[in-house]
Parts: sequence; C-alpha cells; structure tokens
Amino acid sequence: MAALPQTILQFSPFQSAPESTFFAELGRRKLHTYGLSDAAIDIIGSFARAERAETTSPLCVGADAFGSDASSVPPSLCAIPGTLHNANTLEDFKEFDKTALLETAAQRIWDDISSGAALAEPERLLRFLVLTFADLKTHRYYYWFAFPAFVISPPPEASEPIAITSVLDGAQLSALRQGFAALSPRAPPFFAVRLTQGGVVEVDALLRFAEWRAAEASEGGEALLAFCDPCPLLTNPGWPLRNLLAFVGAMMPKFGLPDEAVSVRVLCFREPPPGASMSLTNASSAASLELSQELGGSQNARSIVLRVTLPARHEAPSQSGAPPPPKSVGWERNSVGKLGARLMDLSAQMKPETLAEASVDLNLRLMRWRLMPSLQTEKVAGTRCLLMGAGTLGCAVARCLLGWGVRTITFVDSGVVSYSNPVRQTLFTFDDCVSGATPKAQAAADALRRIFPSVEATAHRIAIPMPGHSVGPEVAQSVKADCQALSKLVEDHDVVFLLTDTRESRWLPSLLAAVHGKLVINAALGFDSLLVMRHGVPKQGQSGGAGTSRLGCYFCNDVVAPANSMLRRTLDQQCTVSRPGLSMIASALAVELMVTLLHHPKVGDADADIGAGSTSAVTASPLGCVPHQIRASLPMYRNDVMIGQAFDKCTACSSTVLDAFRERGFSFLHEAFNRATYLEDLTGLTQMHAETEAALEDISLLDDDAEDD
Repeated sequence: MAALPQTILQFSPFQSAPESTFFAELGRRKLHTYGLSDAAIDIIGSFARAERAETTSPLCVGADAFGSDASSVPPSLCAIPGTLHNANTLEDFKEFDKTALLETAAQRIWDDISSGAALAEPERLLRFLVLTFADLKTHRYYYWFAFPAFVISPPPEASEPIAITSVLDGAQLSALRQGFAALSPRAPPFFAVRLTQGGVVEVDALLRFAEWRAAEASEGGEALLAFCDPCPLLTNPGWPLRNLLAFVGAMMPKFGLPDEAVSVRVLCFREPPPGASMSLTNASSAASLELSQELGGSQNARSIVLRVTLPARHEAPSQSGAPPPPKSVGWERNSVGKLGARLMDLSAQMKPETLAEASVDLNLRLMRWRLMPSLQTEKVAGTRCLLMGAGTLGCAVARCLLGWGVRTITFVDSGVVSYSNPVRQTLFTFDDCVSGATPKAQAAADALRRIFPSVEATAHRIAIPMPGHSVGPEVAQSVKADCQALSKLVEDHDVVFLLTDTRESRWLPSLLAAVHGKLVINAALGFDSLLVMRHGVPKQGQSGGAGTSRLGCYFCNDVVAPANSMLRRTLDQQCTVSRPGLSMIASALAVELMVTLLHHPKVGDADADIGAGSTSAVTASPLGCVPHQIRASLPMYRNDVMIGQAFDKCTACSSTVLDAFRERGFSFLHEAFNRATYLEDLTGLTQMHAETEAALEDISLLDDDAEDD
C-alpha cells in the first residue's frame, strides 16, 4: 500500500476565556491579600475537548482558579496548572520581560520531561501563564495569556487527517468513550489507545503506549497516542499535541522508538462523554436517535486520526547535565491577530452601585437555594409600589420593601419634615429639618436612593383631597389636577399602601384603587394597637353585600361617610400618638402580607385565611396564610386575624360609588368633598339610618306602652 502524502504539521493555537469573576477575585485578593507583592501566584485553568464542529474550547479561568487544587474543576474537563504574575503598575505590565517568563515556564515543563515526572503525570506537559495589571480605581484589567510549547526541529510531518469513523466502527467508538471515562476521576489530557488485532479497543494511561508499541510486531494491532483536543477543525490538531510530540521525541527509548525518524498514529480525541445529549440535528427524530444508539453515537464523532512522522531524536535529557530545552513559543494573539495584551473593562459591573445590587439579589437568592425554592424574587422585585404617606409608616414600609428587593417605590405626601420626625421616621435626619421646609416625599425618595442607588424612588408632593374638606371655586382646578395625578399614579402601580394619618385621606386612594383593580394594603395605628388589612379587589360590575365573596375595604365596616376628623381636636388628638415600636410591627406585617399575596396563585383575589385550622387555601402561598385583616394589641402581645366581607353600601368601594365616579368623574368627587351627607345619601346609608331610627322609636313606644300597663 502506497504511503499517504505528508505535509508540515500545523497546530491550532490555544485560546483563553477568562471570566469576569476571575478578575473580580483578583481585584479582591490584590486589595486584601497581595498588596504590592508581585510574587508568582499558582492558579488552575481548565478546558474541554471540542465536541461540536463550530466551537473551539478555550482555556477557562474563574473565581475558583486561585490555588493549585484542581478539585473545583468538573470531571469532564482537563485541568491545567498555571502561573499568574500581577504587575503593580501599567508600566510594569508593559515592561515585564515576557521572553524570560515564557522561557521559565517552558523550562519547568522540560524539567518534568527530564526527570521523568511527565511520564507518570503527563498533565505536566501543559502549563499556562497569565500576566495581569489590575487597575482597582477604574476596574479595568489588562491581561496576556501564554501557552508554552516547544518548537520541534525539523518540524514533524503528518498525513492528511481522517475521521475517527474511518478507523473505528460504532461499537469500538463506544468502547473508546467508555474506556476514556474510566481512566480517572478527572479527564486526563493525554492517554494511550490500542486497537488489537481482534478489533478490541483498549484505553489506558500514556505510559502503556511504550508497552503496546513494543507488542505490535509480535501481537499485531496498533497503539495510538491520544490527547484531549480543544480544536474542532477537521484539518488540524490542537495546541496540546505540540508538547506531547516533543515529549515523545525526547523519550523515544522509553517509548520503544528508535532514535531515527519514526511515525506514530495520533488520535485527536473530541468525543462527548457517554450518555451526553446529542446535537439537535441528530436528535430531531426518533429514527435518528435509534440509529445513533445502534452505531454507538458515531454521528456525533468529531475525533480525527493522523499519522505523524517525528524527526530523529535529539540527545535525550537526563537528570544531570540535561541539554537545554528546544525553543518555545506560546504568547497569545489579541483580538486583531497581533501579539499583544487584552483588556477586560469591568467598570460597569464592578462599581459600588452594581455590587450593591448584586448583593441584594444574592441575599434573596440564598433564601431560594435551600430554604424556599419556590420564592419568586424576580416577581417581588418587579412589583411597583405606591406609598400614600411618607411619615412613620411610609418610611418603615419603604425600608422593608428594599429588603425584599423591590425596585420601584413612589411616595405621595404633602407634608414637610419637622424636628419631631427623624427619631421615628427612619428615612429622615436632623439636616432635613435644619435646611428648611424639606418635602417629606422628596426627602424619603432621596434617602432610599442613598441607601440603595438602584432603586427607582420618586416623589409627588400632592395633598390628597378628602371628604369633609371643602374645595372652593378658587382651588377647584388645582384639586382636579391632583385627583387626576393620583388616579394616574394608582393606575401605573401594582400595589397601593395606605399609610396616611387620617381616615378620610384614605378614601380617595381606596376608591381609585377599586376603580383600577389594584391591590391595596392598609396599615393604621392606635396608641397600642394596629390594623393591617388588604382590600378586596372588585371586578367590573361586582357589588358588595350579601351573596358576594369579595373582601371588604377599610370603609366597609363603617355606616357613616368619612368626614373631617381633625376638626376641634387638641394637639394630642391631631397627631398620631403611638408606641414607637408599633409602626415597625405594622409596616413589617404590611409588606410581608403583600409578598405572601404575590406568591399566591390568585394574588389579590386570594381567599382569606384565618390562621390555624382554617379550611381555606392556607398552603396556596408558600410563605403561609393570606389573612384579610390583622389586628394586634401590644398590651396583650397578641395578633388576631379576621375576615370582613364587602358592604353593598360602602362609601368607597360599592358599585354605586364606583359607577358614579366612572360616570361623573371630578364632579362626583367635588360634591363628595363639599357636601357632608352626599356619600351617605348616594349609597343608601341615610335611608338605612332613618329606617334604623324609626325601628328604634317603635321599640321605644312598645317599651312605653309596657310601662303604662
């Protein structure tokens, strides 16, 4: 059989793929550990064999690369030891003697060849270098990788590569894959393969190559040098083959090879592990999958085999007086194909604001990893929250929302920060008082952004129009504009928190939320008691009262319309006087109720739970029950959960009120603000009061008659 034509063997260079986490960890270690030290640092990299035609497998280093322990490298990857040199200045980085660095690394490889260490541990044939400069002020990292490889002179020649399927059938290919997987816990970069005369495929450590090669003459079969090839090309082998051939050339006697030029078969191993999923093309039909199983998955085979002719051996290295290593090459080319460094700019990722955002997300994801896999952190973070009131409750609710990672928080408040506020209202400081009339909403939004710059915190200084607070002709247009602005805010948010000081200031937001179908969380304080509740979300055309399952709102328990509650009140009655810890408790309960509802399949339409023993869907939310009302008493340190159904004569959420607002708009609101009895007349409360009084009079007359008797 005529010999196949041979050409000079060309190698596909290694490529580097450092992860951003590698540089982040380098920056941390530079700041906290290395300081100004420029000592060499041991690191570990890894690469995979090329299993797909279109993808070159690069050398990867991540945050876990620091150190010499390869246990962090997945078993399917080949681990490579490396050395990192971190320069203290950009000038040092540019002036580093890169030739000396490469020669030093190559000498280490040659020493392992000379001592025989590489024969027992052939992974020593692969090393890499990385020269870096970390600019910690700008988070810009300059780097340059090198993969030391020996230049064989004269260069080896090789026949045209052939596909592995031309050498092995499907069953043999499966045996090859399985034998490789059984070699060691981690993928060895170099190994030996034997195809016996009987067609049996054997796979073993590289050391067996010499024994198998010697047995070829007497037993038949063929021994192949094999290596994990990161190159996907069908025409060229990858970079690791360079040092393997240099190693074999230097160790010819130990491999049973004569000193003169000799040829060996080389397997560029690019096979997927046993049981790996097939490509989409091969797995596109049941028929192709069945065929693949019959052939041992040979359709996915990417390996190539080539016959390489090695030149006559140089003087063999020895423990003493070993000859110098051959010339080495290996500095990586940059993105424009020139020998030069590269730049990793992490300024956008590494600035403190981004780090804070990542840390917040990590805290929440840590809960999800083990404690609660069903936690929907992205849903909570994306919830747009509107806070009506930026006082004691508003500040505490906002802080708790930040803890849950909520990114959009909007404040509505018309007040200014006073000297009494900062000690109870946690977003304000003394400076907010000294500077003058600082609007509460704006001060709260600014404080949130200082705490967590990634939050979208906005402020609206709006006085909420209220029933019982007359609106004269001179301010009617400005009040109308405020009502329209409030309506738009409610429409643009997902959850509305009612956190204002007075009962009547909650009426318009309750009405608007019912109109737009938004979830409302209401929190109110007494001196030593609190109420936290959610409003039922009305459906179009649905009214409250008998026969409806909708939960009531804050006003559904009232039989009188909201009025001016501040009229004729003394100072202690005008202010919300509460035990200081009460606002924190109420705010936490309000936010936790919202988050629990967000995890319920029905969200705002969730049935109300009443705690232990409830027959409703207590477990529907992974965070626990979803009550309607929570009433707490500090003197008794007791929480009670209660349910209240919607009231068909409610002055805020009944269909009568909602329909009137939809039909008349601001004219309806204007009349509700100016006429104290309007809402009671409209909803039928006035008639109900009259009927109740008449019934009481009848009872009184009966009592009088009984006395006369």
